[in-house]
Amino acid sequence: MAKNRRPLTKRRDDRHRAPTAPTEPAGPHPNPDWLTWCRRAALALLGGVLVYVAYHPSDSVQVENGDALWFCVLSILLWTATMSSQPRVIGQTGSTLDRLSATIDGLAWGLAVWMFVAALLTQCDLRQATNEAWVWVAGAAVFSASRRLLRDRSNQVVVVALMFAIATGMAVHALHQQWISLPQTRAQFFADPETVLRLAGVDAPPGSAARMLFANRLVDGGPTASFALANSLAAVLLTVLIVVSVIVATSKATRRSKWRMAAGLALAWLGAAALLATRRRRALSAGLGGLGGGGGRRHERELAESGRSAGSRVARRAV
Repeated sequence: MAKNRRPLTKRRDDRHRAPTAPTEPAGPHPNPDWLTWCRRAALALLGGVLVYVAYHPSDSVQVENGDALWFCVLSILLWTATMSSQPRVIGQTGSTLDRLSATIDGLAWGLAVWMFVAALLTQCDLRQATNEAWVWVAGAAVFSASRRLLRDRSNQVVVVALMFAIATGMAVHALHQQWISLPQTRAQFFADPETVLRLAGVDAPPGSAARMLFANRLVDGGPTASFALANSLAAVLLTVLIVVSVIVATSKATRRSKWRMAAGLALAWLGAAALLATRRRRALSAGLGGLGGGGGRRHERELAESGRSAGSRVARRAV
């Protein structure tokens, strides 16, 4: 009996012991407000860069003259806003860069540094070389920042929707050029070529190669929208066909709704008509391939769903 008794002093000590504070559950800490707003600002800058590049593009000659200045400024701001919030992102899946991701970023920045040095060493005009070199740095900044921002699913949806809206606007612009602007410009060029060249900002004396190139592109070329070449416009117009085909192939709600299907088909026809107007065979074949891939995927899903439903019916009958 004496062995089973517990000392009374220990019970008294337990009564007078101070209660311990409850431990907080382990988990990711909430992000501070400034980090959230910085991340949102970076996403807004990414959208601004996409819109600026689409509606204010710069070819190689314009880049040398400093026309891509604001593109470089927006790109550096985008990279700064992204990288200032990236090391402090807590609880975000995939926020820590692995070795492969760091290697890809290193290759992009290595190429930018290489082209920066090459532009400064090969160009005779230092100002033109500096303008061209900073474009490569801006491209590497946009590439590395986009890889971090587009890891979030919601950011991916926003960027794809913005690209789709830009491509749709470009398609409308291209069809307006094809049916209204280009016929008027051709008639004015044949009547008064000097006025058309002056309005276009092209210095092409009579009999020069620049005037011949301008005339050939005006007469034989298709619409270019805001770009200098039809190939650039065709690459943007592919976004309409690819996005519509993916939505139709993957979204059941779109296939079940007649209004959504009609809107998707109308936008697809709009992009296809603008793509045909550019007269670029490779872009057209790529767009048809994207539509075919989306239709094939949709057919495979329908076959899989019909197979599952048939199997369930057989199983019910067997039971």
